Amino acid sequence: MPVKQKLSHETSAEDKRGPRGTPEEKIPPEEKKLVKSLLKQIKDRFTAKDYDTYHKSIKKWRMYARGRQYEDDSDEKIKLVRANLIYSTLASAIPRIYARNPEIDVSPTEAVEPQRYEVIRNFCRTLQIVLNDQFSPTVGNLKAKAKANIMATQTSAMGWLKVLYQCDIRQDPIISARMEDTQDNILEIESLLSDIKDEKKREDKEKNLELLKNQMDDLKQKVEIVRYEGMVIDRVLSENLVLSEDVLEPSAYRDAEWMAERIYKSSEWVKTMFGFVPETASVYAKKESDYDAERKKVEGDKKKGDLCLYERWDITSNTVYTLCEGYAGYMREPYHPEKLGQRWYPYFMLCFNPVDGTLIPLSDVEMLVELQDEYNTTRTNLAEHRKWSIPHWVGMRESLTKKDVKAIKNAEAFEMVLIDGDPSRPLRNYLDVFTNPAIDPRVYDVQPIRVDWELVSGQPDATRGNIGRTKTLGEAEFLQQGMATRMDERVDTNEDFLQEIARYTAEILLQELTPAQVNRIVGPGAVWPQLTKEENFAMVQIQIRAGSTGKPDKRYEQEVWMKLMPQMLNLITAVHEARANSQEDTAKSLIKFAQETLRRFDERIDIESFFPTEKPGDVDPAKAKAAMEQMAVAKLQMQKLIEEINKLKSESAKNFAAAEKDMIEQNFLPLMKMLELLDQSLTSGALAPPQALPQAGGDGATPPGTPLQ
Repeated sequence: MPVKQKLSHETSAEDKRGPRGTPEEKIPPEEKKLVKSLLKQIKDRFTAKDYDTYHKSIKKWRMYARGRQYEDDSDEKIKLVRANLIYSTLASAIPRIYARNPEIDVSPTEAVEPQRYEVIRNFCRTLQIVLNDQFSPTVGNLKAKAKANIMATQTSAMGWLKVLYQCDIRQDPIISARMEDTQDNILEIESLLSDIKDEKKREDKEKNLELLKNQMDDLKQKVEIVRYEGMVIDRVLSENLVLSEDVLEPSAYRDAEWMAERIYKSSEWVKTMFGFVPETASVYAKKESDYDAERKKVEGDKKKGDLCLYERWDITSNTVYTLCEGYAGYMREPYHPEKLGQRWYPYFMLCFNPVDGTLIPLSDVEMLVELQDEYNTTRTNLAEHRKWSIPHWVGMRESLTKKDVKAIKNAEAFEMVLIDGDPSRPLRNYLDVFTNPAIDPRVYDVQPIRVDWELVSGQPDATRGNIGRTKTLGEAEFLQQGMATRMDERVDTNEDFLQEIARYTAEILLQELTPAQVNRIVGPGAVWPQLTKEENFAMVQIQIRAGSTGKPDKRYEQEVWMKLMPQMLNLITAVHEARANSQEDTAKSLIKFAQETLRRFDERIDIESFFPTEKPGDVDPAKAKAAMEQMAVAKLQMQKLIEEINKLKSESAKNFAAAEKDMIEQNFLPLMKMLELLDQSLTSGALAPPQALPQAGGDGATPPGTPLQ
């Protein structure tokens, strides 16, 4: 994701500013003012009531998920039973929600012109292969990140992933899960050179020189790629991201005015990444435990703690700010990311239990905490009762000596124990077995808790690998249907989440990857058009095939396949017969009908794979022979038609000539004769009377009395 950025050594303004992070630095007043305002907004949001309560609750929920919620000391007599039902419930849900990478379907949109459809379809195939490559374990490792995100969502109510394109380490946004390449070594070398030149750090000069030598040797022998380019997926802890005040519900997070990510990094990392460490930066202690969502500010050496960085994405100005708590300037100049998708923010949130009108969703752990406490308390009381129900002897002190007590206490199995006792009294009168109150199973029955647990978690006990009590077939089916409905909803929510990531990733890759890079991924036949951002977005649609990420139900799939297989065989035969008879429209109608039928059973099945289209050059001999015969017949028919046309043309010409001759004989010859007579009359000087002139009548001649014109 290249961005335009001014480096500290490239501008004269930086020279006037002075060494960054030192008291001598002269930060422009407008920069100071803006940084102060931005930091205040971010801190106020982190300490707001809703987020403050939420962050405190995260520690409690994580401890319950870990099974370390009871802070009982080792010297206590009573230890609570720690049956970690919460974690087992969360863990059993993950394979049902995300068991495999999603099946990504890329297809042309309705906006594609018919003449370009085949090209765009090949492009969709290319894009589909590229997306699967970017989500593979060796690149983006989507499966591992998505599973961790589901566990975070169930535990902390919200799970966040940050999706970025790694390109230039100096210009990319902050990426915690950055893929290693030689850029890291170069930055480390530059940092060591800076420390060696710094007169204030002379005591570390020899150590830094040795580190520099090792880094240079490592760089010379480096086997890893010089610069890695590709999609990177970061897991952002739930407590380290806040939204602007205008967001009131989780579903509206995409429309937030700004988002801010809190990033704790060591001073060495900050020095390597940004080239300086602000002397006034606040220092925070390392995490005291794995469950803490907040850190304490400390005084002292920055090397013993972490600096608190903030990366704020502001959609109102399309600007990314990189800030450090305690420092009045920018850690690097604000920049405007250029190659992003239609969705501007790179952060994606997953939540399963949103509540209307509230920003923070419900956590699965939050809903199960009280039930687990009740369960463990009940089991603890039963354990205590059992312990106190162990049989023991009770005797009269004056009737038993220490020797007698010791003999009774240390007696072995089937041993005859002899005691002195009191010969004047029956043994039962001064020695007997103490009887504790009997255990009433109804008092310690956890079945009501199990029922509540199933209702709240949406997972019957059978799905968690245990059976609380025997259920009838009807009860088992009813519970299974209820569980499937809730799990299907979570699968659908997660697939919508992944689909959004896939679409965003595709939109970035269309802008970042070159045809040469795509050819290395896809191989020969790759289609990667160089179009504008708007054209790219309008050409394709990306979807996750429903149910493709969940755990496959083998039994259900086998039942469906056994029902479909006979029908599919008949349909395949019918389609091939239609194509053999050149009835392509009928074949297409049958395929469309099959698609609708399969969609109602399982929309993941691709009907086109059962009816492959004919490849260019593949000609059926029977079809070719029939086509040749049809062409021969058509040729004969054409020749006959031409002969008939020529015959008609000749007859028409003859008829026209005969008609023309008759017309001349009947009309023009009498007129010519009249003209000859008139000429003779004029020559002789005696004009012939009209009665002597030939008359035209009846047969087309001039009717009587018609004057000559």
